[in-house]
Amino acid sequence: MKIQPIAILTLAATFALPQIAGANLTITPQALGFVESTLDYCAKVDSESASKYAERKKAFVADATKEELDKARSASEYLEAYDTNTTNLEKTPKDQTVKSCKDFLEGK
Repeated sequence: MKIQPIAILTLAATFALPQIAGANLTITPQALGFVESTLDYCAKVDSESASKYAERKKAFVADATKEELDKARSASEYLEAYDTNTTNLEKTPKDQTVKSCKDFLEGK
């Protein structure tokens, strides 16, 4: 069964966003890699809305320190999740991915 990009975006938002609290990054490096790769890919394929994806990405980690983010982003789990998710998204038809990304921004 093929997972639709909107399912990926919804899962990322559902499971990852509530885990961020206070000044600590409580999301796993793997989940962070998954979410950030999705938002980065959306910015790439929907360039007219790139700033909106960047805002979401920034808001997603707003309470984390630079050190926490640097550590998470350099972890092998982050890098593997980021690369794997990007590769999977690249296999999805661009028009379908753009629609899913736009739907995500609209909260659909």
